[in-house]
Amino acid sequence: MRVNKKIREINLLKNESKNLVYYFMCLLYVLVVWMWYWLRSSNFVSTFIYWKIDGLVIVLLVLLSWLGIQCTVRNKGVFWVFWSVLLVVLGFLTEDLLWLFISLEGLLFPVYYWLLKGGSRMRKLRGGSLLLGYTGLGGLFYLFGTLLVYFDTGSTAYSSLLLVNESMRGWLWLLYGLAFSTKLPLIPFHIWLTEAHVEASTEGSMFLAGILLKLGGYGFIRVNVEGLGLTLGWTFYVVLYLSILTMILSSATALVQTNLKRWIAYGSISHMGMVILGLMLGHEIGYMGGVIQMVSHGLVSSGLFLCVGLIYEYIGTKDIWYLSGLSGIWSYWVVFFLLFCLGNVGLPLTSGFVGEFSILLSLVNFSVILGVWGSLSMFFTLWATKWVFSRLVGGNVKTYGSSVSVLEWCMLLVIGFLVILLGIFPGVVYIL
Repeated sequence: MRVNKKIREINLLKNESKNLVYYFMCLLYVLVVWMWYWLRSSNFVSTFIYWKIDGLVIVLLVLLSWLGIQCTVRNKGVFWVFWSVLLVVLGFLTEDLLWLFISLEGLLFPVYYWLLKGGSRMRKLRGGSLLLGYTGLGGLFYLFGTLLVYFDTGSTAYSSLLLVNESMRGWLWLLYGLAFSTKLPLIPFHIWLTEAHVEASTEGSMFLAGILLKLGGYGFIRVNVEGLGLTLGWTFYVVLYLSILTMILSSATALVQTNLKRWIAYGSISHMGMVILGLMLGHEIGYMGGVIQMVSHGLVSSGLFLCVGLIYEYIGTKDIWYLSGLSGIWSYWVVFFLLFCLGNVGLPLTSGFVGEFSILLSLVNFSVILGVWGSLSMFFTLWATKWVFSRLVGGNVKTYGSSVSVLEWCMLLVIGFLVILLGIFPGVVYIL
């Protein structure tokens, strides 16, 4: 009796904690909407000492609150969702390099939890080692650059980046560029992300792709693009060619993957390379395309990971070779999976089209040869996505699974609606 009573008390505590986090996410969403209305009506950027609120922050916080609510209602890892949201909010709002560093490194704990919670014994240990090793290396780059800024200017605020010595600016650009390249990540710092996605739970993969990678892109905007500025020195071309290499090789590697989550992970790496490319080209169209692609990637990749997570939970495998004929058992699931696949390849009227087209147009304006090479990634992504979709949907039914719950259908419906909304009205993002 005492054991049963203790179990009931633990379950009650879990439900109460879930409700508290859920209410916190809803409150965050309401606050974000209010801040958006306030900024639109007053037409200025609000800056409080080390905190800043502008249109980019509002867009990313809306994405954060929506995905946070969806991860919370699944009632898995609620405490770590709450911890992650607090750290991401801190990273988005801060105007200080050290606070951004704390946010980036503090997020390793929830990601490590989701990785250990969802993976097999040996693979998750390897994934955890790669996560700590690669992101720790990026943290060293970041910390070394921040110390150089502090010793040169006496401050770690973003505004102090404008005051650094010109001879040091190129090296700082490279240090911070490499630091954020491990967080996004770019080749050759990408191995940890594929392992983390494969071994993490569904909620961990959704949050990692939908939110945590965006913090690295946001830091690149604030530090490299706005703080240090774009220069055409050799350090600029190092990150530029890494981005193009990431786009091509990651999308080509996705062609040979048999694990569904690994396929999405390599496509995710390719899209984040495209984001960095758009942000650093110094063209307004490319910059806005990079921001839109960041938001689109958060929606599309989260939707794909949710679709694959449902396959694993209800059928029990993520291997493409053991799956076929899903249209015969999950016809509605196929509709959402098709929508997210179309968004993944950048079809018009989906969220992926506007960002990819703008970035490619900006790249062609920068260099026609690089534009041709960059377009190869779109071809490889289309080829891989077409093969995976036809393999899963077509053919004879090999496996049978139970029906998907109404809650999970609603989650797919919300993400699918946002993908279409952003594709038809991309001004929802950059009008801010």
